[in-house]
Amino acid sequence: MTIVDKITKPQDCFLGMCLPVTKEDFFKSLETDSNKTYSKIRQRQLKYNRESLWEIDHFPLVRLFLEKKKELEKLGVKVCLNFSLADFKQIQNYDVATIFAHHDDKLNMVELFDGMQNVDIIIKSMPNDYDRILDMTMCRSISLQTAVTRHFKNCIIAANKMETNPEFRLLCYSKTISLLQSENINYIDAIARVRILLINSMKKK
Repeated sequence: MTIVDKITKPQDCFLGMCLPVTKEDFFKSLETDSNKTYSKIRQRQLKYNRESLWEIDHFPLVRLFLEKKKELEKLGVKVCLNFSLADFKQIQNYDVATIFAHHDDKLNMVELFDGMQNVDIIIKSMPNDYDRILDMTMCRSISLQTAVTRHFKNCIIAANKMETNPEFRLLCYSKTISLLQSENINYIDAIARVRILLINSMKKK
């Protein structure tokens, strides 16, 4: 039985949150000496000062995440805040590892909590012969998928062709975990089913 065929339960899942969840860390990511780009891109797009950017744009995401974190942990998901490069060593202990991060497709780098990292550095930080499911459904992450699967032949990578909304992605993940709890299904099949259901429901509104 391959990892794709194996039934997944919430306790088999790991979620690494890379985006800042405190006001202090969010403001640090806006500093000129920080190489992080997520908050800076949002600020350029919305043209808010940093207080408004936190209150209006980022804090609602943080609040939603912290609410979902409690639900996910009750179901058995391992949630890691401030997920950094060194934390990749943990993913070997779970059938599915989901990295909730920003992918800057122009730089082709991922924003972990400890800064922007290119895919080669990430690959070197992953467990040797990694053969599990890695959910990297960040914005335009097909290039990440290609690079990781080239190195880890037995690893299954989930990715996105287009941009993704962080709230939508978090909602998808939460619904997927609920589905894993209620049915005997694999993670890849579950996340595909949930995405279709959510997209169809949005089209009807």
